[in-house]
Amino acid sequence: MKNVIDFFKKKNRTKNIVALITPMKKNGCLDYFGIDNVIKYQISNKIDGILVAGTTGEASTLKEEEYVKLLEIVLEHSCGKIPVFFGIHSNSTTGCIEIIKKVKNYPISAFLTVVPYYNLPNQEGIYKHFMKISEFSNIPQIIYNVPKRTGSKILTRTIYKLSKFGNIIGIKECSKKYRIYKNLKRKKFLFFSGNDSTFIDFIKNGGNGVISTLSNAIPDKISKICSLLDNKEYKKVNLLKKEINSLFFAISLETNPIVIKYICKSLRIIKNSFVRLPLTELNKKNKKIVKNIIKKYKKIT
Repeated sequence: MKNVIDFFKKKNRTKNIVALITPMKKNGCLDYFGIDNVIKYQISNKIDGILVAGTTGEASTLKEEEYVKLLEIVLEHSCGKIPVFFGIHSNSTTGCIEIIKKVKNYPISAFLTVVPYYNLPNQEGIYKHFMKISEFSNIPQIIYNVPKRTGSKILTRTIYKLSKFGNIIGIKECSKKYRIYKNLKRKKFLFFSGNDSTFIDFIKNGGNGVISTLSNAIPDKISKICSLLDNKEYKKVNLLKKEINSLFFAISLETNPIVIKYICKSLRIIKNSFVRLPLTELNKKNKKIVKNIIKKYKKIT
């Protein structure tokens, strides 16, 4: 997938990218059979792209060799037919570059690079972080702005400065007040929603698509909403949204990806819902709530 911008701008069609979960065994090891299955499930449902090793994929708990293995499995299944994004997570610029060194020869469509966490850099530090990564690799880069997890928010002026680098092609926006800049739209800068619960309004306001957690469970429904939004069929969008609103609520009950793994297990997409420490499985109270939500959802569908 050489020109990811052209792919996402094609026919101005809104795209649904799944932020892929990483199935695990009870002992904490990766469940490679389960990983195979979730990838096949997404591709069979004609997803527009796959994000490997994002927040939903528990990237911050993965070893380097697991990062690379996950990427290899997804690339093998996608066969170059859909874009594959690769999450780069580190609180140091050097750490990000070390990860990139290991995968720079793989046919990755773009890196999804998070604003550095824990260190709380100022805007100049954030700018230089992405600048260094941009200079190191020609692979397109999408900035991942998620202040709730990183403690730092990338400001408008910094986005404009970074957009001058040809291989910084867009942003995944998870702040409460999402921003879509008309001047950057003209430059073919891509805007992806990182919040399932607000992605519909995000797209209505000019976004190019969603990088979705809920697509792990219902990729067909999220893609259908994207298609309806393209055609401005807002009444149908509202009906479909009403059908899955309870699932939007469910995935917010505990830290991602705890709930989405439980939902996928309940829908028999994966065999178990194990997560890696320091995350733990869904607590009893919320498990009961989610069970009831899934029962009602099944009756509706």
